[in-house]
Amino acid sequence: MRGGRTRIVIVAALSAWLSCTAPPVGDDVSPDAGGNDVRDATSADAEPDARDGAQPDVYFDDAGPPEWVSIRGSLPDFCVLDRAMHPERLNDLRVRMSPCDARDNCLESAPMPGLTEGWLGVDGTYALGTGRASDGTQWMFVSPLDGGPPLAAYRGGRDDSSPYCALVLGAVGGGRAAFGVKYTDGASLYGVAFYLASIIDAATITAPVLDDRTHFSVHGSPQALYVSDAALIAWISSGYYVDVSSGAPIAVYDAAMPSASEESVSVAGGAILFQVDGPAAYLGVGQAGVLGGSALYHASAGNDARAPRTDGTDIAWLQFPTGDPTGTLELWTAPFVTDAAAMVVRHVRDLDAWTHPEVGAGMWVEIAGDGTPTGPHHYELYDLTDGRARRYDMPDSIVDAQRTLFVASDRIIYPHGTLDGERLVQFDPRVVPYTP
Repeated sequence: MRGGRTRIVIVAALSAWLSCTAPPVGDDVSPDAGGNDVRDATSADAEPDARDGAQPDVYFDDAGPPEWVSIRGSLPDFCVLDRAMHPERLNDLRVRMSPCDARDNCLESAPMPGLTEGWLGVDGTYALGTGRASDGTQWMFVSPLDGGPPLAAYRGGRDDSSPYCALVLGAVGGGRAAFGVKYTDGASLYGVAFYLASIIDAATITAPVLDDRTHFSVHGSPQALYVSDAALIAWISSGYYVDVSSGAPIAVYDAAMPSASEESVSVAGGAILFQVDGPAAYLGVGQAGVLGGSALYHASAGNDARAPRTDGTDIAWLQFPTGDPTGTLELWTAPFVTDAAAMVVRHVRDLDAWTHPEVGAGMWVEIAGDGTPTGPHHYELYDLTDGRARRYDMPDSIVDAQRTLFVASDRIIYPHGTLDGERLVQFDPRVVPYTP
């Protein structure tokens, strides 16, 4: 969580990796769509399927086996990483949206049987989901938001095993999907691998674009991924930003004084905006594939600039007196540029608080609450043109209010943690009334 005039404590999603309830027993003789499927594309699994009363790792509609093929590539032999050759058969990984109970302007996705899902990213058309099956196997998948069949599905090892090899990072953006794998033998071997493809080709990935066993062992473990049509940025907790889209680690920025958190990174095209801490925090910019970064904007003397966000059209950020969290918190904006000399800045309005902001469709979007762990929480939407405000109350008092997955003029999508998994929630900002 970024700092600000008022810090709001948010309860993380109440996600518990729940086991499945066995489906009805029948005499179905279709091949198994569960975890026993062979990895070649020609054989069918002879094990009983879910409708025969067995309990596979995930319950799928009986549309035939997905047929798994290894995409381990150069990863160590102890890594298990497979891709479904027929992801369209995994009907239970469809994103099924329906109206929220007793609430207007709200759509919510249904829980997924056998998989308590989390959402790593949404690009407006597709979502990247992740979860853990009842046998502990990790999953990631790419599914359209219109309820259509999944475009891709991957399954890996467990994150509680030794040796360790786990699907741990993922992102979608700019028409591309990316995910990361970390592995170690518990002794001298440590590595990080990245997979990257256009979303339409996500079902044909065969090997990682980068499998690195030296760079990240020195500089630190990646904690988050950001992908666009021109960059794949790994963020390391020391404040180190690395472009790996070319298949080699290129330091976009290596700060002597690290940035506050992964939330201070925003990627648009080949440009990477970030926050640099120090005596006065300022905004920096880097370019995909280019070593090093530079300062983009310094606030006026005695003020910090923090939390840069961009959608490639607008940049917005916060300013407040250096070292004074009780000072006036200001929202500023500028047209998107990467040249400091071309920045044309404008003060939008003063704010009372800020938490997990995003920018899109001419709006500064942030999550707020009443300061208690359980909420209630709500969205505050500020027009960048004139500073007018709108408020959208979330449908539940306890939510995974740590991030916004997608912002557009007609849709804002965020994750909502429930006991049966993390769901997607969508609302239309156009029908949210302005605050008087």
